[in-house]
Amino acid sequence: MKQKLFSVSLLALLSFGVSHSGTIAYADPSVTNHGVVEFEGDYGKDVRDPENPGTIVDPGPSPSTDGPLRIEFVPQLGFGQNKITKGDRLYEANAQLFFGDTNPRGNFIQVSDYRGTGGGWTLQVRQETQFQNANTLNNELKGSVISFDTHRDVYKRQPLG
Repeated sequence: MKQKLFSVSLLALLSFGVSHSGTIAYADPSVTNHGVVEFEGDYGKDVRDPENPGTIVDPGPSPSTDGPLRIEFVPQLGFGQNKITKGDRLYEANAQLFFGDTNPRGNFIQVSDYRGTGGGWTLQVRQETQFQNANTLNNELKGSVISFDTHRDVYKRQPLG
């Protein structure tokens, strides 16, 4: 009986192995899927050297705004001491000074856009009052105008994707 049981078991095992042989399957070599990534947080307000954008500089305190599209640095324009005379005169603004080892640079405004939309932006500047100095006899410089004649984009981060 043991021999018959062993033979039947062996026969059953062999027939199972023959009837259930392995199947080879191949995966599709290209698969497409979609995902979503969201970023949040503070991106810092480091002011970058306009002539060497990889370097962080310290120009001192400045008015700024908050949010993903923001103004991070605005210079305090200085024109030195000049004599007031009749007629039109052109006075160039002094260069932007920095703390540390950075040499003076031309005046600049730093705007950062972390919205991730690629929608662009426009910066507009308006002079709302005449130049004033409360410590002088004639405390208003009538007819004064600030003009920003040129601009250049110095540092851009390309959007992902």
